[in-house]
Amino acid sequence: MSSDSRVSQTHRSTRWNAIGRGLDAAVRYGVVVVLVQQGWMGSYDWGLFEGALLITGFLDLFVDLGTGQTVVQRTEVTQRFSATIFWFNLAVGIVLSLLLFLLAPLLSSLIGIPECAPVMRVLAPTFVVASLGLVQRCLLAREMEFGGISRVNAVGALVYGATALFLAARGHGAWGLATGLVASVCVQTIGYWWLSPWRPSLEFERQHLKEIYHFSSRLMGANLTGYLLNRIDRVLAARFLGTEALGVVGLARRIVVQPARLLPMVVVGTLVPSLARVKRSPEQFRARYERALAGLAYLMAPVLLGMVLTADLWMSAKGAAVDEQLSRLIWLFLPFALCHALLSLAGPVYVALGRTDLMLRVGAALGTWLVIADLIALWVWDSPEALAAALSLAMLTAFPFAVGVPLRLAGSGLKEGLRGPSASVTCALAMAAAVGGVRLALEASAVSWSIELAVVVLTGVGAYAGLSLLLKPRGAADLLFLVGAHRLGARLAPR
Repeated sequence: MSSDSRVSQTHRSTRWNAIGRGLDAAVRYGVVVVLVQQGWMGSYDWGLFEGALLITGFLDLFVDLGTGQTVVQRTEVTQRFSATIFWFNLAVGIVLSLLLFLLAPLLSSLIGIPECAPVMRVLAPTFVVASLGLVQRCLLAREMEFGGISRVNAVGALVYGATALFLAARGHGAWGLATGLVASVCVQTIGYWWLSPWRPSLEFERQHLKEIYHFSSRLMGANLTGYLLNRIDRVLAARFLGTEALGVVGLARRIVVQPARLLPMVVVGTLVPSLARVKRSPEQFRARYERALAGLAYLMAPVLLGMVLTADLWMSAKGAAVDEQLSRLIWLFLPFALCHALLSLAGPVYVALGRTDLMLRVGAALGTWLVIADLIALWVWDSPEALAAALSLAMLTAFPFAVGVPLRLAGSGLKEGLRGPSASVTCALAMAAAVGGVRLALEASAVSWSIELAVVVLTGVGAYAGLSLLLKPRGAADLLFLVGAHRLGARLAPR
């Protein structure tokens, strides 16, 4: 396949991935917005749900034990190899589901939220169901069949949203969200089986598991540190501050950090196979990673700032004190969210180059630093705001190291690699200043919140578009080419 054909295939795959991931993120974010606006879930209900997810999210790391990525990364995949991975993952999924169902009371007590045990049991079947479709999904990703994957994910997201809102509106709260997640996983697994022609055969070769042990074990270790990185503040809030505090922290993260986790998957999903194909060409490898980093920053910087700037216009949760605390936490989590989004592209570099050992070490160092910062903040100030502030400050100080390692692996440097993201952040800050000025001007008027929101959004979009045309930040053109806006992309291409 020619270089142009590979680039075209990557663009098509990423475009499809963007559609599916974008819809998934929009639905999940929309569910949060509706629940907050309607007051269908209080901070206690959010605390129950977040407590259950702390355990299920941890156990979910063990569903494939890092074997799924080997299907994508491996040079040759045979039927026996795929069947071995399938049966191994299914066995692990069954064990995890049984353990969670039987040990839910003990596990919920360990995190300090014993009331969430029933919600954990609702989520128990997801491990078996997810393991049934893992190999099919990875084989589809290996062949860059992201159009089908995106359609399946989109249907799963819609099922989750409809189920969760239907049950939450009837007073089921955390139970509704948990049931929605189970329904979504079932739909996605059925979809992967429908799309993939591969079927498991009655074959199993222990030697294959031995062959991938080093790669998978290190990837598994890196995923564990990533879990700690993403949830340490909620673990500490659950253990030391209680269900209500966990609920507020979890909701704030869903408003500003969840988009930073979900939207980058648009790029991450296709970046692993894309980088793996050019890993023997250092120049192409470096260029693809730098362009992905710049394009992601161009998307995420205005989106995250915009969400934070407009959050108070649509939040109407019952209880003014909760609203004020929630608003503070959203702002405090913002730096962490942006850094987290950019660091999500480091994983594909490590995986594509087979350096999961280094990925593990860097993740462990970063996770340890975040834990220390949050423990100090909790010890001194003992509040959700202290946890959020410490997390963002620790992430900002560690970010040059955490992003510098994959940049060096890709053949780039910190200054060159962050040139594009820095330009996008500058444009986003200027956009925020414009939006802030408009909001100050509208304070004295008696316009409704909906009109004010529309004016603010139009101001932000217009300001960012104008600054992009003027400054032409690196990454803007690539992002527009990706979504098919070639004429506008050509105008934004740096000269």
